[in-house]
Amino acid sequence: MAQSGNVNKNYLHMKRKILVKKVTVTGPNFWGWESSIDFLPSEWPGWFIRTKDGNVPIDFRIAYSKKGRLQLKKNGVTLNVIEHIIALKLLVGLDNIILVPHNKWPPYLGGAGGYAKQLEGAWRQTDDNFQTIEPKKESTVRLNNELATEVSIKKSKVKKLSLTVHSHWKPLPSCQQTIVEMELGFREDILYAKPQGFPAHREYLADLSSIFGWPNKKYVSWMSSYKSSMDASYDWWAHAVQDALGALALCHYQKIPVLNQVRSCAGHKQDLEAIRQSFS
Repeated sequence: MAQSGNVNKNYLHMKRKILVKKVTVTGPNFWGWESSIDFLPSEWPGWFIRTKDGNVPIDFRIAYSKKGRLQLKKNGVTLNVIEHIIALKLLVGLDNIILVPHNKWPPYLGGAGGYAKQLEGAWRQTDDNFQTIEPKKESTVRLNNELATEVSIKKSKVKKLSLTVHSHWKPLPSCQQTIVEMELGFREDILYAKPQGFPAHREYLADLSSIFGWPNKKYVSWMSSYKSSMDASYDWWAHAVQDALGALALCHYQKIPVLNQVRSCAGHKQDLEAIRQSFS
C-alpha cells in the first residue's frame, strides 16, 4: 500500500477492451431499491446512452453536477452517478458500449469495481490504443474555503494523462499522490475503492437505515473499519481518484484526454466545471 502524504508515480496505460455481449448489471441503487442497467455492445468505438431519439455520445455536454454525484440528462433520459460507471473507460479500458438505463438511479455497488465484477468475461481484449484528445485551453476552478479546493487542467508536453490528487478528510491525515497514465500499480486499489462515509456520524445513520432494510452500508467505506487512519486516508484518496477519472472520461465520448490535472480537496462540481472550461 502506498503511504499517505508521499508523491508516487505509476502508470495506467492499457489497450481497448471491446464489449462483445449484452450484460445487465443489477443491484440495489443508492436508495436501496432494486435497479438494473444494460450494457450493450456498440458497432462503433465510444460510450453512448440510449434515448428515444437514438444513441447519444456520452461526454460533458450532457453531464450535470448534482449533490454528491454527476448526472447524464438527454432526450428525457436521466442517469445518476455516471462517474462510477464511465470510470471503467480509464480504469479497465472498456469501450464500444451503449448504456440503457432502466431508471434514473442505477445499481450502487460501491463504485466502479462492482460494475467491473459483473462485466467480467463480456469483453474482448484488442491491440488498439485509445485515440487521445488535448484540452483546448487551460483552466482553474477554485473555492476560497478552508481546504483551498482547486481543480486545474494544463496541457501536457509529453502527451500523457497525469493526475495529481490531494485529499484530506479530517481527522484523517492528508494524502497526495500522482498517477501518470496508470498501469498495475494503483489500478486495483482505485477500481475497488468505495465511496467515503463522511462525516463520521453518517455511519450511525447507516446502521439505523440498515435496520429498516437499507442494503448499502457494505458499499461505503467507513473510518471505523480501518486499523489505522493512514489506511483509511489512502482508501478515501483512492475513491477520490476514481471520481476524478470518472469525470475525465467525459472529456470525449471516444478519446482519452492527455493533460496534467491537479485536484485538491475538490468534488464533482469542480471536476466538471474545469472540464467544460478546457474542452468547450
